Amino acid sequence: MLAKNSISYKVLSIAGFPLSFIIFIGIICEINILDSDLSLFVYFVILRVIAIAFCTLFEKLIPYNTEHKFEKGELKTDITFYLSNNFLLIPVIAYFHVTVVRFFLESFGYENGLGLSSLPVYLEAVIAFLLMEFLGYWAHRLVHVNYFLWRGHATHHSPSSIYWMNNFRNNFMSYLVAFALVYTPMYILGVSKEFLILRFSIFMLLAPYQHINADFRLGFLNYVFSVAPNHRFHHSQNPAEANSNFGLMTNLFDIIHGTFIRGDHFKKDSKMGLFSEIEGYKKHDFVYQELAPWSKKLRQKKNQKLVPIATQRVF
Repeated sequence: MLAKNSISYKVLSIAGFPLSFIIFIGIICEINILDSDLSLFVYFVILRVIAIAFCTLFEKLIPYNTEHKFEKGELKTDITFYLSNNFLLIPVIAYFHVTVVRFFLESFGYENGLGLSSLPVYLEAVIAFLLMEFLGYWAHRLVHVNYFLWRGHATHHSPSSIYWMNNFRNNFMSYLVAFALVYTPMYILGVSKEFLILRFSIFMLLAPYQHINADFRLGFLNYVFSVAPNHRFHHSQNPAEANSNFGLMTNLFDIIHGTFIRGDHFKKDSKMGLFSEIEGYKKHDFVYQELAPWSKKLRQKKNQKLVPIATQRVF
Protein backbone atom coordinates (compact mmCIF):
# COMPACT_ATOMS: atom_id res chain seq x y z
CA MET A 1 0.00 0.00 0.00
CA LEU A 2 1.24 3.47 -0.87
CA ALA A 3 1.61 6.07 1.87
CA LYS A 4 -1.65 8.00 1.90
CA ASN A 5 -0.04 11.44 1.90
CA SER A 6 2.46 10.58 -0.81
CA ILE A 7 2.33 12.18 -4.25
CA SER A 8 2.10 8.76 -5.91
CA TYR A 9 -0.98 7.89 -3.82
CA LYS A 10 -2.72 11.16 -4.72
CA VAL A 11 -1.86 10.83 -8.40
CA LEU A 12 -3.09 7.23 -8.56
CA SER A 13 -6.30 8.14 -6.70
CA ILE A 14 -7.11 10.88 -9.20
CA ALA A 15 -5.72 9.42 -12.44
CA GLY A 16 -6.10 5.69 -11.76
CA PHE A 17 -9.71 5.35 -12.89
CA PRO A 18 -9.65 7.48 -16.06
CA LEU A 19 -6.28 6.12 -17.20
CA SER A 20 -7.20 2.46 -16.63
CA PHE A 21 -10.53 3.04 -18.38
CA ILE A 22 -8.82 4.58 -21.41
CA ILE A 23 -6.24 1.75 -21.49
CA PHE A 24 -9.04 -0.83 -21.28
CA ILE A 25 -10.90 0.78 -24.20
CA GLY A 26 -7.64 0.80 -26.15
CA ILE A 27 -7.12 -2.91 -25.47
CA ILE A 28 -10.65 -3.67 -26.68
CA CYS A 29 -9.99 -1.80 -29.92
CA GLU A 30 -6.57 -3.38 -30.39
CA ILE A 31 -7.87 -6.92 -29.93
CA ASN A 32 -10.59 -6.33 -32.51
CA ILE A 33 -8.07 -4.87 -34.96
CA LEU A 34 -5.46 -7.62 -34.53
CA ASP A 35 -7.82 -10.59 -34.42
CA SER A 36 -11.42 -9.90 -35.33
CA ASP A 37 -12.07 -13.65 -35.60
CA LEU A 38 -11.12 -14.35 -31.98
CA SER A 39 -13.76 -16.48 -30.25
CA LEU A 40 -16.02 -14.55 -27.89
CA PHE A 41 -15.12 -16.86 -25.02
CA VAL A 42 -11.39 -16.21 -25.35
CA TYR A 43 -12.03 -12.51 -25.96
CA PHE A 44 -14.07 -12.12 -22.78
CA VAL A 45 -11.64 -14.20 -20.72
CA ILE A 46 -8.81 -11.87 -21.80
CA LEU A 47 -10.83 -8.82 -20.77
CA ARG A 48 -11.81 -10.38 -17.45
CA VAL A 49 -8.17 -11.13 -16.62
CA ILE A 50 -7.20 -7.53 -17.41
CA ALA A 51 -10.09 -6.18 -15.30
CA ILE A 52 -9.06 -8.41 -12.39
CA ALA A 53 -5.47 -7.18 -12.69
CA PHE A 54 -6.58 -3.52 -12.53
CA CYS A 55 -8.89 -4.15 -9.57
CA THR A 56 -6.28 -6.09 -7.62
CA LEU A 57 -3.63 -3.45 -8.29
CA PHE A 58 -5.76 -0.53 -7.08
CA GLU A 59 -7.08 -2.37 -4.04
CA LYS A 60 -3.53 -3.15 -2.98
CA LEU A 61 -2.01 0.27 -3.66
CA ILE A 62 -4.80 2.71 -2.73
CA PRO A 63 -7.40 0.83 -0.63
CA TYR A 64 -10.43 2.86 0.45
CA ASN A 65 -11.10 0.70 3.50
CA THR A 66 -7.68 -0.22 4.86
CA GLU A 67 -9.26 -2.38 7.57
CA HIS A 68 -11.27 -4.57 5.22
CA LYS A 69 -11.27 -8.17 6.42
CA PHE A 70 -13.17 -11.10 4.97
CA GLU A 71 -15.86 -12.58 7.15
CA LYS A 72 -15.96 -16.34 7.52
CA GLY A 73 -17.03 -17.92 4.24
CA GLU A 74 -17.28 -14.57 2.44
CA LEU A 75 -14.45 -15.01 -0.07
CA LYS A 76 -15.49 -18.59 -0.87
CA THR A 77 -19.07 -17.46 -1.48
CA ASP A 78 -18.01 -14.57 -3.71
CA ILE A 79 -15.68 -16.79 -5.76
CA THR A 80 -18.50 -19.30 -6.23
CA PHE A 81 -20.91 -16.59 -7.37
CA TYR A 82 -18.25 -15.11 -9.67
CA LEU A 83 -17.47 -18.40 -11.41
CA SER A 84 -20.99 -19.80 -11.57
CA ASN A 85 -22.60 -16.57 -12.76
CA ASN A 86 -19.98 -15.56 -15.32
CA PHE A 87 -19.14 -18.95 -16.78
CA LEU A 88 -22.41 -20.87 -16.40
CA LEU A 89 -25.54 -18.95 -15.46
CA ILE A 90 -25.20 -15.85 -17.65
CA PRO A 91 -24.13 -17.77 -20.81
CA VAL A 92 -26.98 -20.28 -20.38
CA ILE A 93 -29.64 -17.60 -19.74
CA ALA A 94 -28.30 -15.49 -22.62
CA TYR A 95 -28.39 -18.42 -25.05
CA PHE A 96 -31.98 -19.41 -24.24
CA HIS A 97 -33.11 -15.79 -24.07
CA VAL A 98 -31.74 -14.97 -27.52
CA THR A 99 -33.19 -18.19 -28.94
CA VAL A 100 -36.67 -17.53 -27.57
CA VAL A 101 -36.76 -13.84 -28.52
CA ARG A 102 -35.46 -14.55 -32.02
CA PHE A 103 -38.10 -17.24 -32.48
CA PHE A 104 -40.93 -14.84 -31.61
CA LEU A 105 -39.48 -12.01 -33.71
CA GLU A 106 -39.19 -14.26 -36.75
CA SER A 107 -42.70 -15.60 -36.09
CA PHE A 108 -44.07 -12.06 -36.35
CA GLY A 109 -41.92 -11.18 -39.34
CA TYR A 110 -39.38 -9.02 -37.51
CA GLU A 111 -36.20 -10.95 -38.24
CA ASN A 112 -34.02 -7.91 -37.51
CA GLY A 113 -36.33 -6.32 -34.98
CA LEU A 114 -37.36 -2.73 -35.69
CA GLY A 115 -34.09 -1.87 -37.38
CA LEU A 116 -32.02 0.11 -34.87
CA SER A 117 -28.94 -1.50 -36.38
CA SER A 118 -29.78 0.09 -39.76
CA LEU A 119 -28.86 3.52 -38.38
CA PRO A 120 -25.33 4.93 -38.80
CA VAL A 121 -23.07 3.08 -36.35
CA TYR A 122 -22.36 6.07 -34.12
CA LEU A 123 -26.02 7.08 -33.95
CA GLU A 124 -27.00 3.52 -33.08
CA ALA A 125 -24.36 3.42 -30.35
CA VAL A 126 -25.61 6.62 -28.71
CA ILE A 127 -29.30 5.73 -28.89
CA ALA A 128 -28.79 2.11 -27.83
CA PHE A 129 -26.53 3.08 -24.93
CA LEU A 130 -29.01 5.62 -23.56
CA LEU A 131 -31.90 3.18 -23.97
CA MET A 132 -30.06 0.38 -22.15
CA GLU A 133 -29.09 2.72 -19.33
CA PHE A 134 -32.68 3.95 -19.07
CA LEU A 135 -34.08 0.41 -18.99
CA GLY A 136 -31.37 -0.78 -16.59
CA TYR A 137 -32.04 2.12 -14.23
CA TRP A 138 -35.77 1.39 -13.99
CA ALA A 139 -35.25 -2.37 -13.79
CA HIS A 140 -32.91 -1.78 -10.85
CA ARG A 141 -35.41 0.50 -9.15
CA LEU A 142 -38.15 -2.09 -9.73
CA VAL A 143 -36.31 -4.85 -7.88
CA HIS A 144 -36.01 -2.51 -4.89
CA VAL A 145 -39.74 -1.86 -4.58
CA ASN A 146 -41.39 -5.04 -5.86
CA TYR A 147 -41.80 -7.48 -2.98
CA PHE A 148 -41.17 -10.66 -4.98
CA LEU A 149 -38.25 -9.35 -7.05
CA TRP A 150 -36.62 -7.80 -4.00
CA ARG A 151 -36.21 -11.24 -2.43
CA GLY A 152 -33.91 -12.16 -5.31
CA HIS A 153 -32.00 -8.89 -5.44
CA ALA A 154 -31.45 -8.94 -1.66
CA THR A 155 -28.59 -11.41 -2.16
CA HIS A 156 -26.56 -8.65 -3.80
CA HIS A 157 -26.96 -6.36 -0.79
CA SER A 158 -26.04 -8.92 1.88
CA PRO A 159 -22.26 -8.24 2.23
CA SER A 160 -21.30 -5.84 5.02
CA SER A 161 -18.51 -4.30 2.93
CA ILE A 162 -17.80 -4.07 -0.77
CA TYR A 163 -14.80 -4.98 -2.88
CA TRP A 164 -14.54 -5.76 -6.59
CA MET A 165 -15.59 -9.41 -6.58
CA ASN A 166 -18.84 -9.14 -4.67
CA ASN A 167 -20.23 -7.09 -7.55
CA PHE A 168 -21.04 -10.52 -8.99
CA ARG A 169 -22.94 -11.77 -5.94
CA ASN A 170 -26.32 -11.95 -7.64
CA ASN A 171 -29.19 -14.36 -7.25
CA PHE A 172 -30.22 -15.95 -10.56
CA MET A 173 -33.52 -14.06 -10.37
CA SER A 174 -31.64 -10.78 -10.90
CA TYR A 175 -30.31 -11.99 -14.25
CA LEU A 176 -33.75 -13.15 -15.35
CA VAL A 177 -35.09 -9.67 -14.62
CA ALA A 178 -32.21 -8.00 -16.47
CA PHE A 179 -32.62 -10.10 -19.60
CA ALA A 180 -36.41 -9.76 -19.59
CA LEU A 181 -36.63 -6.01 -18.96
CA VAL A 182 -33.42 -4.70 -20.53
CA TYR A 183 -32.27 -7.02 -23.29
CA THR A 184 -35.68 -8.06 -24.66
CA PRO A 185 -36.63 -4.48 -25.65
CA MET A 186 -33.20 -3.99 -27.23
CA TYR A 187 -33.61 -7.13 -29.35
CA ILE A 188 -37.08 -5.99 -30.41
CA LEU A 189 -35.61 -2.62 -31.42
CA GLY A 190 -33.05 -4.46 -33.53
CA VAL A 191 -29.81 -3.43 -31.81
CA SER A 192 -26.76 -4.95 -33.46
CA LYS A 193 -24.75 -7.80 -32.03
CA GLU A 194 -21.62 -5.65 -32.40
CA PHE A 195 -23.02 -2.96 -30.11
CA LEU A 196 -24.03 -5.47 -27.44
CA ILE A 197 -20.56 -7.03 -27.49
CA LEU A 198 -18.91 -3.61 -27.24
CA ARG A 199 -21.13 -2.48 -24.37
CA PHE A 200 -20.61 -5.71 -22.46
CA SER A 201 -16.86 -5.43 -23.06
CA ILE A 202 -16.76 -1.98 -21.43
CA PHE A 203 -19.06 -3.13 -18.63
CA MET A 204 -16.58 -5.87 -17.77
CA LEU A 205 -14.36 -3.20 -16.23
CA LEU A 206 -17.02 -0.79 -14.96
CA ALA A 207 -18.97 -3.56 -13.20
CA PRO A 208 -16.21 -4.56 -10.73
CA TYR A 209 -15.24 -0.88 -10.43
CA GLN A 210 -18.69 -0.30 -8.90
CA HIS A 211 -17.60 -2.27 -5.85
CA ILE A 212 -13.84 -1.84 -5.89
CA ASN A 213 -12.24 -1.12 -2.53
CA ALA A 214 -10.04 1.61 -3.98
CA ASP A 215 -9.77 5.26 -3.05
CA PHE A 216 -10.77 6.67 -6.43
CA ARG A 217 -11.22 10.45 -6.33
CA LEU A 218 -13.32 11.17 -9.38
CA GLY A 219 -14.11 14.85 -9.08
CA PHE A 220 -16.53 15.86 -11.87
CA LEU A 221 -16.48 12.26 -13.14
CA ASN A 222 -18.73 11.43 -10.16
CA TYR A 223 -21.52 12.90 -12.28
CA VAL A 224 -20.72 10.63 -15.21
CA PHE A 225 -19.65 7.13 -14.15
CA SER A 226 -21.50 4.82 -11.78
CA VAL A 227 -18.52 3.36 -9.95
CA ALA A 228 -17.49 2.73 -6.34
CA PRO A 229 -17.46 6.26 -4.85
CA ASN A 230 -21.14 6.72 -5.75
CA HIS A 231 -22.18 3.08 -5.50
CA ARG A 232 -21.11 2.78 -1.85
CA PHE A 233 -24.24 4.75 -0.96
CA HIS A 234 -26.33 2.11 -2.72
CA HIS A 235 -25.07 -0.52 -0.27
CA SER A 236 -25.68 1.56 2.83
CA GLN A 237 -27.92 0.25 5.61
CA ASN A 238 -29.61 3.66 5.57
CA PRO A 239 -32.74 3.24 3.38
CA ALA A 240 -32.56 6.79 2.03
CA GLU A 241 -29.01 6.15 0.84
CA ALA A 242 -29.56 2.59 -0.36
CA ASN A 243 -32.38 3.69 -2.65
CA SER A 244 -30.06 5.90 -4.66
CA ASN A 245 -27.43 5.61 -7.41
CA PHE A 246 -29.18 2.86 -9.39
CA GLY A 247 -27.25 3.50 -12.61
CA LEU A 248 -25.40 0.65 -14.28
CA MET A 249 -22.65 2.49 -16.18
CA THR A 250 -23.61 6.14 -15.82
CA ASN A 251 -25.38 8.34 -13.28
CA LEU A 252 -27.37 10.21 -15.94
CA PHE A 253 -30.80 8.88 -15.02
CA ASP A 254 -30.12 9.09 -11.28
CA ILE A 255 -29.44 12.79 -11.79
CA ILE A 256 -32.55 13.23 -13.95
CA HIS A 257 -34.84 11.41 -11.50
CA GLY A 258 -33.33 12.82 -8.29
CA THR A 259 -31.81 9.60 -6.95
CA PHE A 260 -28.17 10.67 -7.26
CA ILE A 261 -25.86 11.16 -4.26
CA ARG A 262 -22.34 12.38 -5.00
CA GLY A 263 -19.79 9.79 -3.93
CA ASP A 264 -17.33 12.00 -2.11
CA HIS A 265 -19.97 12.68 0.57
CA PHE A 266 -19.88 9.06 1.77
CA LYS A 267 -18.66 8.60 5.35
CA LYS A 268 -16.24 5.76 5.99
CA ASP A 269 -17.92 4.81 9.25
CA SER A 270 -21.27 4.29 7.50
CA LYS A 271 -22.55 0.74 7.81
CA MET A 272 -23.08 -1.30 4.67
CA GLY A 273 -25.08 -4.43 4.19
CA LEU A 274 -28.64 -5.59 4.17
CA PHE A 275 -29.58 -7.70 7.14
CA SER A 276 -29.24 -7.16 10.82
CA GLU A 277 -27.20 -9.95 12.36
CA ILE A 278 -29.77 -12.70 12.76
CA GLU A 279 -29.04 -16.16 14.07
CA GLY A 280 -29.43 -18.80 11.41
CA TYR A 281 -29.21 -16.60 8.32
CA LYS A 282 -26.28 -17.74 6.19
CA LYS A 283 -25.25 -14.62 4.32
CA HIS A 284 -22.02 -16.26 3.14
CA ASP A 285 -23.46 -19.50 1.81
CA PHE A 286 -23.93 -19.78 -1.97
CA VAL A 287 -26.62 -22.48 -2.02
CA TYR A 288 -28.56 -20.93 0.84
CA GLN A 289 -28.59 -17.51 -0.81
CA GLU A 290 -29.71 -18.90 -4.16
CA LEU A 291 -32.62 -20.68 -2.48
CA ALA A 292 -33.43 -18.19 0.30
CA PRO A 293 -35.95 -16.16 -1.75
CA TRP A 294 -38.04 -19.31 -2.16
CA SER A 295 -37.90 -20.39 1.48
CA LYS A 296 -41.35 -20.69 3.07
CA LYS A 297 -39.83 -19.82 6.44
CA LEU A 298 -38.59 -16.48 5.18
CA ARG A 299 -41.96 -15.68 3.64
CA GLN A 300 -43.94 -16.24 6.84
CA LYS A 301 -44.55 -12.72 8.10
CA LYS A 302 -45.87 -13.87 11.46
CA ASN A 303 -42.52 -15.52 12.16
CA GLN A 304 -40.53 -12.69 10.60
CA LYS A 305 -36.81 -12.60 11.35
CA LEU A 306 -35.17 -11.11 8.27
CA VAL A 307 -35.34 -7.39 7.62
CA PRO A 308 -33.87 -6.07 4.35
CA ILE A 309 -32.72 -2.65 5.52
CA ALA A 310 -32.41 -1.20 2.00
CA THR A 311 -36.17 -0.93 1.47
CA GLN A 312 -37.60 -1.60 4.92
CA ARG A 313 -39.55 -4.46 3.39
CA VAL A 314 -39.79 -7.94 4.91
CA PHE A 315 -39.44 -11.33 3.27
